[in-house]
Amino acid sequence: MQLSILFTFGMLFLIAYRAITCDRFLADRGMFVLGCGAAAGFVAHVLKIVFGRVPPEALLVDGTYEFHFFDGGSGFDSFPSSHAAMAAGVAAAASALWPEYRVIFIVLAALVAASRFLIGAHYLSDALVGFAVGLGTVVLVRMIFHLYGIQLAQKSR
Repeated sequence: MQLSILFTFGMLFLIAYRAITCDRFLADRGMFVLGCGAAAGFVAHVLKIVFGRVPPEALLVDGTYEFHFFDGGSGFDSFPSSHAAMAAGVAAAASALWPEYRVIFIVLAALVAASRFLIGAHYLSDALVGFAVGLGTVVLVRMIFHLYGIQLAQKSR
């Protein structure tokens, strides 16, 4: 959740930058990337509350494998992975803006998602669903930007 807050402050900085310099294009692109990361983190956090899944550590320590629907919180916040969601959100947003680096962005995000599983912080399904949440959030944020006429690509001359 702290990273989502950091992304949000970055967006506020970009709003101020946009107002001061009138460089809408650069500020909007920055807000798109950070906004996708923040929105993906927020959606993942809400889903953690909805599903309330215990982390893998509980299964290893005392054999507990449970969901506490609509009762998530500390200790019940495994599903989905917020790290994977935010990494996928930022990577997909950056890929939309700089498609020539798409493979690099997606590989880096996949490494973040895989690391969450490999270190035992999440089940594999937590990381995969978190990744999907990040990708889905980018689609929604891009639709919102388009709806409000915010240009993310330079107009061809």
